[in-house]
Amino acid sequence: MTVPPEFRPEFIESQPEWRSALQEIEQFGICGLNLLATGPDPLSHEVGLVLLALPDTEYVANCFELGHDILRDLAWLLENKKIRKVLYDAKFCISFVRASESRKLYAENIFDLLLASQICWSGYYELSPSSSPKNPWKKRAPDHSLAALAERHLGIRLNDVLGKSLLELCSDERIDDLSSESIKSAAMQTAVLLPIHSILEQLIDKNCLQKIADLEFKAISSLAEMEISGIYLDPRGASTILGQRENELCDLVWTMQDEAQRKGFVRVSHDGKRLCYYLNPDKQEDVMAFLRRRGFAVTSTKAEVLRGLAAAGCGFAEAVLRYRHVCQTLSFLKNWMERVHAKDGRVHPQYFQISHIYRQDQLSKAQCPADPKDRRRRACHKEAFYASGQKEVCQG
Repeated sequence: MTVPPEFRPEFIESQPEWRSALQEIEQFGICGLNLLATGPDPLSHEVGLVLLALPDTEYVANCFELGHDILRDLAWLLENKKIRKVLYDAKFCISFVRASESRKLYAENIFDLLLASQICWSGYYELSPSSSPKNPWKKRAPDHSLAALAERHLGIRLNDVLGKSLLELCSDERIDDLSSESIKSAAMQTAVLLPIHSILEQLIDKNCLQKIADLEFKAISSLAEMEISGIYLDPRGASTILGQRENELCDLVWTMQDEAQRKGFVRVSHDGKRLCYYLNPDKQEDVMAFLRRRGFAVTSTKAEVLRGLAAAGCGFAEAVLRYRHVCQTLSFLKNWMERVHAKDGRVHPQYFQISHIYRQDQLSKAQCPADPKDRRRRACHKEAFYASGQKEVCQG
């Protein structure tokens, strides 16, 4: 939808006006809060616009005009337990203020519309007919975007022009290039926060979900702190381990190739036109063919099968097991090293609070790999995860 002409947010142009807006927030005891930044990374980008919603008006503050000291006031606002702050994806806002202030924020009285909606609609699905006779209905989890919430609860179709992806602005100057219509659109998205909050608050109370909601809202600050603080990784130690494992990998490949050559291993290429004498340890067909040639009646190359052969004295099976273990170690460490942030040399994983189906604080695999489950693998990685003074920060 286009922004109606009568919608006119107030633009804060001076420090006295900013302080006056904060005093109004104290009087009402509640406000909606939204931020627009120069990019999605709190460590590399800055807050450009602060948008505040009160029951009777909306405010827009430009951080580059008023100075980034107003973020200190936002930190005070977030930690003020007497004022309820209504946000959509509160972790995003808290992370930027936390990175700007360089200290942990103890946010109080936070109401996150994203989490509240997920709590209220947990376990519910939208059903649509399916052409499959086995599964006649398709299940789809409800949409929890701000636009979806506005349409579902208020009957308003928001023009999602800005959203968080508009924070693709690459430089501070681009903030000033935003049209007044775009800024009004962002302010209108902020204006719907309080009406949606009123509805979701009633739903949470009606369904006796207050304790769950309180738990989720209180966890936001801790998760933001974990993301911004990151995990220390010793690059030199990790590089040493990588070099050692790469050398070991080469030795294992040559060992397996030598044994295959001695035993006369050969296979036909996929096109059937030539013979291949190379044994690929990553291919189950090659490993199984060689073991069968050695007289082992195997039907798979799973770890338990290879461990049994290794216990019986098969050196090749033991080499394959070690090869897979070293490959996993290399993949694990490379994934972590690729995600070391250039600003502070730490890994900053992203955490999510609620899954669509069940409650679980889970680590995004797209951000960084999980800790290995095998204790032996964890033990060989731990030496790379020590902070200064040998303080261990990655438990085995």
